[in-house]
Amino acid sequence: MNQRLLIPTEGRRRHAAPRYLYTLGYHEAGSVTLVETLVALDVTLVDIREFAISQRGCWQGWWLAERFGRYYWHVPELGNVWYQQPGHALRLANPERGLPLLLARLADGEALALMCGCPQVERCHRKLVADLVQERLPCVQVIHLPVTPR
Repeated sequence: MNQRLLIPTEGRRRHAAPRYLYTLGYHEAGSVTLVETLVALDVTLVDIREFAISQRGCWQGWWLAERFGRYYWHVPELGNVWYQQPGHALRLANPERGLPLLLARLADGEALALMCGCPQVERCHRKLVADLVQERLPCVQVIHLPVTPR
């Protein structure tokens, strides 16, 4: 077991408790390496931006899909509709549709990592999504990953 990330190193374990849900923001140095490490450890990267676009080319949805294949999954229903609009509360695009998708894969034992561009988890919708998952699936262990600068 990799103690730093708390996931089995021998691959994904189905139906084993606890289940893991990581969160990370890609806005800091070192985030590409972190995502590569997660994918190498059989963790699926879940892009919860409403639109999978970025000014930084390596965070474009098409690039992530090409690079990580089945380990990249875009769930726009869990995107924050008020992203980049200061003063608005967090509001998910369609949580009634997006949340069951996550819950099904977590219930099956899949390790997932919620990703968006926000540097601070406390102010980000990925924390809101993680909290909603834990309310509905209490066996899920949420780990908000800090990105270590290079």
